[in-house]
Amino acid sequence: MRSSGHHLAASEAKGALLSWQVLTIEVPSFEVDGFRWRGSQGVGFVSWEFVQRAFAAEVGEPEGVRAVVFDLVVGAPDRPTRLFRFCRDPHDGAVSLARSLVSAVGGRCSKRLRDFAREGQLGLSVPDLAALDEVVSAALATPLSLDEL
Repeated sequence: MRSSGHHLAASEAKGALLSWQVLTIEVPSFEVDGFRWRGSQGVGFVSWEFVQRAFAAEVGEPEGVRAVVFDLVVGAPDRPTRLFRFCRDPHDGAVSLARSLVSAVGGRCSKRLRDFAREGQLGLSVPDLAALDEVVSAALATPLSLDEL
């Protein structure tokens, strides 16, 4: 599930085409005030207050290799909006990671991510990262989509 440094374009939002840089990172270290990340683009720290949205989906074929992919949309006043993407094996702490994320970000998490943290079942499955990009793009283009995705 490697992909790094590409751009995700959200469908039209009031006629404008929006674009976010996707940073593929290792599973971040969650702290009280935010998360520490490491990837091919470097290292850094993001405060929870700048996480605007959080999503999760199972990516891969049902009979093949699968991963739970987490997307965190991060925006800060002095930086462009970025999407931090990391993945976890579905059987290797993904639910625990989701619970920590929901605890830190709360209502800015998608409904499916909140349900995954609570019930351990992820209701969104896509075949590949390109399909996930399409789903997340559509969700980012509409503010009410947190209850849908």
